[in-house]
Amino acid sequence: MERDYQLPKTYQQLQTNKLELVTTTFANAYVKPALYEKAFGDTSAFLGRQLITTVKLVLPDYEIEKYDLRTSKWEKVTVPGDEILLDTVLVEISSSKNIVQTAINGMHGTVKEYISNGDYEVTISGAIVSKGKGFPAEEVRTLNNILHAPIAIKVESELLSLFSIYNLVVTSDSFPSREGYTNTQLFSFNALSDEPLELKL
Repeated sequence: MERDYQLPKTYQQLQTNKLELVTTTFANAYVKPALYEKAFGDTSAFLGRQLITTVKLVLPDYEIEKYDLRTSKWEKVTVPGDEILLDTVLVEISSSKNIVQTAINGMHGTVKEYISNGDYEVTISGAIVSKGKGFPAEEVRTLNNILHAPIAIKVESELLSLFSIYNLVVTSDSFPSREGYTNTQLFSFNALSDEPLELKL
């Protein structure tokens, strides 16, 4: 796998050692990831490719119900939101369509009926690296809390905005370890695009 990454001027702020770590850990061994650059025109070429970019996750305040042992009642509690900037990540976007397949007696195959476009599937992988020598516990805790929140999270990314993706629902995540990197925590999560449903009365 090639490792001679040429960073455009707009990406000079990315940490080259972090870029190396992320790409060698999560990138497809046969396909060199591309640095995302501002798109003009057709964006379909970005689908199914691993692109290196920056993503900001924003978790708004939300409410949950907790059982209060003192009052023996369920009460609503507001959980404060949080945010984290993931400055060097691999992002892969794929799309699907909602198709209803109907089997007809005596006919080979099925009749396909297009219903709608499906959700975008988004995979984001990267690394949190401590600025010092210690483990980045606070940043890892923040990311974990955001990913495990029981609501959709807001995402700020020029790449994702090209596909009108501004909210994500996380479906799975992992925090793999890598031997020899005591100040680093790798992460990867899968998510579906989400469009808030507005009810008109």
